[in-house]
Amino acid sequence: MNIQKIELHYIQVEKGYGGNQDRFRNFLMKMGGCAAITACDICIYLAQRTDEWKRLYPSDEYPVTAQQYEEFGMQMKRYLHPRVGGVSRLSMYTEGFDRYAEDCGVGLSWDSISGTAGYEEAEAFVCRHLDAGMPVAYLMLRHENREFEDINWHWFVLTGYERAGDNFRIVYATYGQRRTADFKVLWNTGKEERGGMLAVREIRSDP
Repeated sequence: MNIQKIELHYIQVEKGYGGNQDRFRNFLMKMGGCAAITACDICIYLAQRTDEWKRLYPSDEYPVTAQQYEEFGMQMKRYLHPRVGGVSRLSMYTEGFDRYAEDCGVGLSWDSISGTAGYEEAEAFVCRHLDAGMPVAYLMLRHENREFEDINWHWFVLTGYERAGDNFRIVYATYGQRRTADFKVLWNTGKEERGGMLAVREIRSDP
């Protein structure tokens, strides 16, 4: 069987696969900082790729220490702050992320897809951006499958996929862990409240 597989060289925070909101001392970040955490992860990942994008996270120290990450997370909290109901729309996320990027002298353009889109369209979105080396920010609202109970009303980052025949599994980062899931099961939530996905399409350095 032909297997197609790709996984980004994702960021390391000490020994963790990406950031972990559970390690924050700030109560609001610990309980509802997932949007800010994914933004931090994506900024650090992009800053590692080219000098042009380094403004998003201007540090040469890798892997990132837990203390450095927490300090960055508290900075990002001002733009994607935890709130009642959470950052529960794609537009709320891009607005906050864009404000942070603009303050860094960087302009961003986004691709987005609603959680109400069909599965084939969603799978194509994931492949297109991961193939281009871009992580995908994923907003899960509610899911009927208890396997995903701890990522309900939660932002996390897709970092890879593996296709074997009709089976398509994604790799994702959350709570400092590398996890995998059957994407068709993940996407088809069985609930009316849907989230969606976002990926950076273009990055511009402002003069």
